[in-house]
Amino acid sequence: MKKTVFLFVLLVFLISSCGLLFKTPSLPGSFSLKSALLILDGFQYPLTSVVKVNEVYGAKLGNGICGMFENFNGTFYVFKYVSSNVAKSNWKNFRKQVGGPLKINYLTYSWLDRGYFQVKYKSIDIISWWKDNWLFIITGKDAKEFFNYINEVYGEIK
Repeated sequence: MKKTVFLFVLLVFLISSCGLLFKTPSLPGSFSLKSALLILDGFQYPLTSVVKVNEVYGAKLGNGICGMFENFNGTFYVFKYVSSNVAKSNWKNFRKQVGGPLKINYLTYSWLDRGYFQVKYKSIDIISWWKDNWLFIITGKDAKEFFNYINEVYGEIK
């Protein structure tokens, strides 16, 4: 009986701590698409260009923007929606387009209020996550390093 209770408590702890294992940095809803990129412009990663987009790797995701940063060999995409349900739906759409359980380095995590997805697609690292009404996608060589930078900057805002 003690073993069962211990395993149950351990399982509940692990499930509740998944949000700690997979960071999903986000911004308050009052931020605009452009400000989501401009706030990342800094000494470590100067913003070099901003482009409007509506799809990524063939997945139609609605109106968004992408930014290219110096010292980062990749692209950062940002989409903002009217609700978290739309963000989650488009995240799932993108995940189906570029990922699958048969791919190497595939990781996905979805919870009630956020989702995280990481895959290597055509030799490019992709990290995508949604939280609240935001959808973020990073593509490039050092995607994890840039993700940590975003987490640090967005974390200071909350």
